Amino acid sequence: MKNYFSLFYFLVIAFLIAACSDSDGEEVTVDTEALGKDGVSNSEIPAINLLVDDVMHSLYLWADETPTLSNEKLASYENPQDLVDAFKSEEDRFSFIIQSEPDNARIASSKDVGTGIIWGVSSGRIYVVHVLKGSPADLAGVTRGDVISEIDGATASLNTALALSERVLRSFDLKLTNLSGGDERSVSVASEILDVEYVSEHQVISWNGNKIGYLLFDAYEEASISALNDAFSEFKQENVRYLVLDLRYNGGGSVSVARHLASLIYGKGTTDDILLREIFNEEYSSENAVVTFSPQTQLGLDLDKLYVITGGGTASASELTIHNLRPYMDVITVGQTTYGKNVGSILIQEEGYDFFPISFRVTDVNGDGDYGDGIAPDISDARDWIDVPLGSVSESRLRAALEDISPNSAARVAEEKHQSVDVPVVGTQSLIDYNLKVNLTE
Repeated sequence: MKNYFSLFYFLVIAFLIAACSDSDGEEVTVDTEALGKDGVSNSEIPAINLLVDDVMHSLYLWADETPTLSNEKLASYENPQDLVDAFKSEEDRFSFIIQSEPDNARIASSKDVGTGIIWGVSSGRIYVVHVLKGSPADLAGVTRGDVISEIDGATASLNTALALSERVLRSFDLKLTNLSGGDERSVSVASEILDVEYVSEHQVISWNGNKIGYLLFDAYEEASISALNDAFSEFKQENVRYLVLDLRYNGGGSVSVARHLASLIYGKGTTDDILLREIFNEEYSSENAVVTFSPQTQLGLDLDKLYVITGGGTASASELTIHNLRPYMDVITVGQTTYGKNVGSILIQEEGYDFFPISFRVTDVNGDGDYGDGIAPDISDARDWIDVPLGSVSESRLRAALEDISPNSAARVAEEKHQSVDVPVVGTQSLIDYNLKVNLTE
């Protein structure tokens, strides 16, 4: 029996490559000496392949479906990701393994790293759909609706734009125009450890005699707690009865932040009320856990209804917030079907690799976690026109929520007036992150 790794618990969105780690962990032993396969000896198999083989037959959520490979076959895999793919269940879209990079600032700092640009592509053009408040891109003057024409001297395309979402410390030289094709401008934007609060906007909207809170929330990072508290303090003072929570570009984050936000929204939650359950495979069922609400008597709201604005990049902790609040309150979604991430992974750092095997399911208080295909919107006819600022009552998805609360046809903005595009998001600051970390002992 060999001490092979320490486990750090994460729920993750697997889209591109990055990782973050907690300082807490639990040591786990994995027996690689008793594999008992015929053919090539264990000593001839790359150590990382032995690790992948053992984990996928033990900790992996679908371990009972994992095929058994001969030592000769195990030794034949030169790329560990190919081996992971050979073991993966048909239900698994997310397990992955990457080489650990010494300059991976995301892992080293346990903070988000990037430019703050959330971008999308339509008809081959790269559009900025959102910029994190206080990020390098924001400070450089990049705004929603900008068109990126060049990146480091190369014509902007899907392939060149992917570099904007890598988790490395570097800078980019961008050429930008606006939607109307105005004068081209050049900016230099750094990708760095982000010092932002992830609440890009909050306000109280007066609408047909109703006080409605609006919160644009970018990522479930620990740095957001203070800004969330400030926003909900104002909502509480203004006695808002409805909240519009804009998660359209939010790809997830810390489960402790998800717990905090859910408890602020559902102010009546107690430590006896279960927010989520984590369910491992039968062999590791002793790790099954529950997370309850944290009482928020000072800042928690008493809402008539929660509206959540969603997009294709709304994922993981964002989906947890929507799905797991529904047993307790009325939640209406506006926009697009969400990403569909209802399973969790464990980060294993060993043999020069970062390995993220899916290891548990996430459910609500009733044991329901059936949103692997995403959460469909209740109101789906609102487009994401990027010529309108987020938080404006003229913005289509916010407008749709307001109209559902109290129709105001005289103020409705006709879509044909928009000189714009509805841009599918490809590279979001949080979607391309492996987010929603959860310490199972909390």
